[in-house]
Amino acid sequence: MNASKLLVFFWILLPKMVYLQTQTDNDNIARLLSASQKALFNDNEKAYRNAQAALILAQKSKDTANIIHAFRIMGVTKWQESKFDSAMYYYNQALKFAEIKKDVAGKAGIFLNIGALHLHRKYYQEAIPVFQDAGILYASINDSSGLSKVYNNLGFAYKKTNRLDSALQYYQKSLTIKIPLADSLGIASTKANLANLYFELYADIDKAISLNLEALAYFESVDNFWEVTASYITIGQYYVKQKQFEKAKLYLDRAVDISKQQHYNDKLRNAYSSLEAFYLLKSDYKKAWFYKTEATKLELLALEEERNKAFAELEVAFETDRIKQKNQILMQQKDLSEIKLKTRANIIMVLTGAIAVVLLLLLILFVKSRELKRSLKKLVDRNLEIVDSQEEMRQLSETLSSHAREEIKYHSSALTDSLSKDILDRIITAFETEKVYRDADLSIIKFAETINTNKTYVSQIINEVYKMNFNSFINQKRINEALALLSNPDNKTYTIAYISTMVGFKSISVFNKAFKTETGVTPSFYLKTILEKNAFPSDLTETPDE
Repeated sequence: MNASKLLVFFWILLPKMVYLQTQTDNDNIARLLSASQKALFNDNEKAYRNAQAALILAQKSKDTANIIHAFRIMGVTKWQESKFDSAMYYYNQALKFAEIKKDVAGKAGIFLNIGALHLHRKYYQEAIPVFQDAGILYASINDSSGLSKVYNNLGFAYKKTNRLDSALQYYQKSLTIKIPLADSLGIASTKANLANLYFELYADIDKAISLNLEALAYFESVDNFWEVTASYITIGQYYVKQKQFEKAKLYLDRAVDISKQQHYNDKLRNAYSSLEAFYLLKSDYKKAWFYKTEATKLELLALEEERNKAFAELEVAFETDRIKQKNQILMQQKDLSEIKLKTRANIIMVLTGAIAVVLLLLLILFVKSRELKRSLKKLVDRNLEIVDSQEEMRQLSETLSSHAREEIKYHSSALTDSLSKDILDRIITAFETEKVYRDADLSIIKFAETINTNKTYVSQIINEVYKMNFNSFINQKRINEALALLSNPDNKTYTIAYISTMVGFKSISVFNKAFKTETGVTPSFYLKTILEKNAFPSDLTETPDE
């Protein structure tokens, strides 16, 4: 009797236990997916780990909606790690379950993810049909918000494939939907895209300015300072094209202020480059040169930061792998001491793990070295541009020197204005025409005697006009000529040592140090890059900003 009552009790209790277990699983899935969503873009490893745990529970309870959600998050984490094939695998898995569940909104969202991934990889043509499929699905369920995103992405893809009329059509469709939804950020982005299109398609600067001003107001309303800065720069550039200099200066100065406040070095560099163009149009070469110099400093700083980041990542990866390898070896040693029969198998496992780590490190080193090489090649290209524009730079230098002649004042020196101008003319003639820097034994005393003056006056004038000391001035002239000689295919039989002697250096080591200080790369790397470019010519391409 007691046994029968106990059986009945468990029979009644069983459904409640199953319900409670299911409820616990659902709560855990929701908790894991929420944690995964929060970790996205900050801690990809944590986001992936939580999504994977949620997926296991969702598959166990056959919770299709959360299976789809988990796969999509896992796809995003792999995208962030640039593992695009893995990202596409997870998106396709999510799509398969969305089709099983007949989840139209889910399928449309996954298509939007896949299309965005294609855009990121610059597979613009492949992205178009994917977005079109997403649009059909969103239209079937009257999802205006989703449809506006599809149209904006289609506009971007069509612009990148040079179908500007279609791009304009889709941007306008997106804007028509976004305005009633009061999507301020979306409206601003689409208006900014439309502004660029009106300029490219119709050369309508007034319309482009008007749309950018409207976009700016929306960006400011949501405190999106990055896009606010971009809008100020773009509007300033359009006003420069119209030669409305006062308005252009107003917007470009505002862009500089915000960039400095928010530490947007990329935007600050763009603003400086725009101000350089602004002052060139106004024939104010001194200020144009100043902003060109500031923009170049920021560009070099960005390259240096990129290189340092690459080395830091490599160091962290190496240290992590080292610790992992050490832990593996310790565990394997423990296993070897406990289970002697598995000695052979464990040794093989250790060797396999070590080889895998070495291969991974070699791969990381290879990738990082390629990135470093690309950065250095950018420096070479920059120096090539300087070589190609040496005549222009010489004229600009003469212009600046002419201004300097007018402005030189020495209140605490016996050097008069007229004498200083005369000595400056002698210095320019000696270096630009007679190329006295080729003399390896040239010193400031010897040079002063050559131009019939004294070393104090020479030093004082060079410091005042060129903002550097005499030795730096000589080295700059020597390196500029060395760049020209190395870049000239007619000199391919010359060695680096011979060129260093030609331009006035006594030793190759001093030349190498001065060359790297002035250009950022070594002479051998510069020459190698020049030879590669001559051997494998390529078309120049331009990537417009969005």
